[in-house]
Amino acid sequence: MINTANMIWRDFPTDGVASSTKHKPSKAEIRAWGTWVEAGLNAGTLNGPWEASKAALDANLAHDAKTVGFVYETADIGTYVKVGASGAGSWSKILDFIPGYQLAKATDDGNSTANAFTMDTSPRASAADGITLIRGFFPATNTNSTVSITFDDGTELALKAGAGVNPPVGSCVQGSPFIGEIAESGTEFR
Repeated sequence: MINTANMIWRDFPTDGVASSTKHKPSKAEIRAWGTWVEAGLNAGTLNGPWEASKAALDANLAHDAKTVGFVYETADIGTYVKVGASGAGSWSKILDFIPGYQLAKATDDGNSTANAFTMDTSPRASAADGITLIRGFFPATNTNSTVSITFDDGTELALKAGAGVNPPVGSCVQGSPFIGEIAESGTEFR
């Protein structure tokens, strides 16, 4: 079993225990991990078909069973696996995200108000909890402590500070950067 990058490059020999001195990663573990990553890339992990929608992926069946495919724009964003022989079958979703695409940029869609931000993301952010970190700039300064944010015409989310509290009036300053994630079963953006 190959150790994860977090385990190989951990800070301390006893993970999370600062008093256990500094951890020195094993070159053998690093080589094994690197070989494993390279094997995945060489196997075509991200080389399957890329389509803007699930409908377009469903129309693209000229792939062998177990081929990995990706939807990158619509609400069906994610990673899929082909079921069935080439020319037949279907695509089944296996992940709500595309590996390596867990950071999305949000831009104002032009319809934001001081307390209701509406934004588009690129690549399109998953609506699942904590799947995608979303970064952007506040399109307006909030005039109320109850603020909402909506991404890609999806569900309106309550904007919360990291501790789960409403942002103070004036704390979401127009033009200032933010980064956060969808949380609480898709009801909040923190």
